[in-house]
Amino acid sequence: MKANSNIVEQQNLPDLQQVFERLTTFFERLQRSRQRVMLNYRGSRDWRHAILRQQLEARRTIVFSDDETLPAAIPFSKAAGILGSEADCVVYDGASGIQIDVLCMAAGLLRSGGCLLLLTSAESLQAADRYGVWQGAAAAQPCFLRYFFARLEVQHWVLRESGRLDELDKIELPSSSLARFEDGMGEQQARVFRQLQRWWNNSRQSVFVLTADRGRGKSTLLGVFARQLDAQTPIVITAAARSQLDMALRQLDQHQDHVRFIAPDEIIRRRQPIDCLLIDEAAMLPPTLLQQCLALARKTVLATTTGGYEGTGNGFALKFVQSLPVDGVVHASLQQPIRWGENDVLEQWMNQTLFLKLPEKATPAMLPSVTIRRVEKKQLAQDITLLESIVGLLVSAHYRTRPSDLRQLMEDGFQQILIAESEQTVVGVLLLNEEGDVEPALSQQIFMGRRRPQGHLLAQMLTAQAGVRDFACLRGLRVQRVAVAQTLRRQGIGRQLMTQAIALAQRQGHDYIGSCFAIDATVLPFWQALDFELVHIAAGKGVSAMQQTVAVIKPLQPDCDRLLNDQRAKIKQYLPVWLMGMCREMGWREVIAMLNFLQIRYDFNPQEQQELQAFAEGYRGFEYAQPLLQRWLISTRKLTALDDADARLAVQKILQNNDWSSLAEAVGKKQGLKNLRRIIAHLLAKQATHE
Repeated sequence: MKANSNIVEQQNLPDLQQVFERLTTFFERLQRSRQRVMLNYRGSRDWRHAILRQQLEARRTIVFSDDETLPAAIPFSKAAGILGSEADCVVYDGASGIQIDVLCMAAGLLRSGGCLLLLTSAESLQAADRYGVWQGAAAAQPCFLRYFFARLEVQHWVLRESGRLDELDKIELPSSSLARFEDGMGEQQARVFRQLQRWWNNSRQSVFVLTADRGRGKSTLLGVFARQLDAQTPIVITAAARSQLDMALRQLDQHQDHVRFIAPDEIIRRRQPIDCLLIDEAAMLPPTLLQQCLALARKTVLATTTGGYEGTGNGFALKFVQSLPVDGVVHASLQQPIRWGENDVLEQWMNQTLFLKLPEKATPAMLPSVTIRRVEKKQLAQDITLLESIVGLLVSAHYRTRPSDLRQLMEDGFQQILIAESEQTVVGVLLLNEEGDVEPALSQQIFMGRRRPQGHLLAQMLTAQAGVRDFACLRGLRVQRVAVAQTLRRQGIGRQLMTQAIALAQRQGHDYIGSCFAIDATVLPFWQALDFELVHIAAGKGVSAMQQTVAVIKPLQPDCDRLLNDQRAKIKQYLPVWLMGMCREMGWREVIAMLNFLQIRYDFNPQEQQELQAFAEGYRGFEYAQPLLQRWLISTRKLTALDDADARLAVQKILQNNDWSSLAEAVGKKQGLKNLRRIIAHLLAKQATHE
């Protein structure tokens, strides 16, 4: 990469040549030890740019910066697009602040013997930081940054413009060994590759689960496996984002047309059988979507990163993988680093500082008692053990816990934390965000789609999307996350946390408490049991979950209850149309769970009852009966009484109006219609016995 001519020229900067010489010597030490480190350069903008210029000229360097005057730099918003690239030096320009997710990505690009340069102002804690701002307000205390920079100081990884250069000599660089290669792969990669080959030839095993930490060559191995399969074997490769497959796709030859990328939701929409399906970063996809993909594939490889900046795979391993049939699954893992060496100093520091890889803590299956308490932000800054326990639980319970969540935990004054403890062990965590209370004029601008202020996710969703114009003026708490230790779920801990959260919202005078999340048939009953209302269904799918988002609310004040009356009526009126439109691709289990939650009832006159009988017992045309059948199924809530095949057919054809040819059970129109008549007759008979 050539030096960028726009970088500020060296002008009267103190001892720069000496700095460059010491840096060169230090890089030589790094190369000999095969270690990687992070160096935090603190100084003036001119000094920082001079350092950057020297690195661009000296070695293969990747630069991350939001500074538009540096065309050679990659904006933070596009950092994920180059995952899989490698460099000897990666520069993170911290002039706009510390976007910790991007900093972690930058570390992941470094080869053995490389250095991550973090460039910041001389007074790092006093500088403006756009990534320490929540809902328009900067953190009162930069607790995370103070903790982060203190950890750098301990390692002697800080070099100041006016400081002494001998700090570099204090950095310990224990010798690290690199992986030995055979046939172009690391030893462990080659061993797992042979496992993949044996699995492929075993007709009784349908799923291969591959887990690995960052930098272990997981994606490369996927690509090599796809390349080695017979050209006559059609392969579908997928991930939450195509950019995540760059490293895997690089292993393929140009003419390997038997390998195709298809987005996960498109796989579900097509419902076509797949001979071999490769899913990278599977932990980033919702379980319901993964289950549907697996049902379409003869052989599936699920690969995911366990710990890292895309969102950890620990929850994936605990929840989804354990739900698969044991006899049909092979599980392998990669522990040996490929891009860097064993006992890498930078990897260890990042894991320890940002809690990226925490040891699993054993929890009993039953607890004698549980207490709920609120944790103040200042407690987390003072009690790192407590902070680690909270983060560890969030990591194990959720698919998309990122390093930036740690910063929010420590600094976001709009976030409130409740924990459940038993015998001094954290067994549950609930995160709440204060939202709303905006001025009427701003709420009107949000309603019109002209403004989108930072934060206020639920308040803005109901104002701009659902169309409740003044909702953003109300004060509320949004439940951001609820996490309970794996072995203690379904014992009422989550309910106890929510009960305390509701009481807290009432004490603080909020108008409502609510949440928004990707629709999931297994999650909706939790909120329904707590007497929340489903008040909105988003049209689009979330980027991370690839499922539609729903909003649930529990009004706490009469003003909120009155404001939602029109919304309740709108859902009842529009739901039949939404099911055939924006909800047409929603999973059938999610549709049934949503209908059970909404509990919508329509009135039916005698003529309509006769039409239902004519369809079930006679030959009344489906096209004439469908509008009535749809409203009747919504109203009766008896779909749960059907077996899976019948429930799926009823939802996908009657409620969602999918084409006969695209139905999950492709039995043809004639047989499908016969089955529908039988289903409706069965439900009518059950209704008659309960009247």
